Amino acid sequence: MLPYDPDGVQKNIFAIRLTNGSNDNMAVDGSDTSVEFEIAPPSDEIWRVASWTLYIEDQKGFNITSYGANGALTNGMLIQGTFGGVTSNMLSYPIKTNGNIAATTNDVKLFTFGNDNDVLTAKWDFTSSGQFVRLDGSQGDKLTVVVRDDMTFLSKQHILANGYKE
Repeated sequence: MLPYDPDGVQKNIFAIRLTNGSNDNMAVDGSDTSVEFEIAPPSDEIWRVASWTLYIEDQKGFNITSYGANGALTNGMLIQGTFGGVTSNMLSYPIKTNGNIAATTNDVKLFTFGNDNDVLTAKWDFTSSGQFVRLDGSQGDKLTVVVRDDMTFLSKQHILANGYKE
């Protein structure tokens, strides 16, 4: 489905960060109790998500076996989808390292800024899998990232979802 109708009318596009209800910074402690960040349409809307972009800001020293500039995560982040009341993992393994991020996304970039923190961005293009992710608010559909480690060592982390409203 295209982001416009057959008559050429532009659909309402969005760029929304996943939140845990009040916070969009995923640099939280989920080691004792998992913290879920999600994007979900209101009950009277259907959203089509084309992609999302992960943003990680940390001190210098990113490498393939670390998460940010620190060691690998112990439990990792789960990427889940809930469709029609059924929740399942969208990836077969949790994200524990920068290497896992590179292996599961379409476009990874590392930005260095002199003496300032480094930034890693990674885009997951759902349309490259063949379709937009369809979230039907009346069915309680949502995309969720479950943080299961202490990630407070990061300066910032968030995910920005892009798509359009039907």
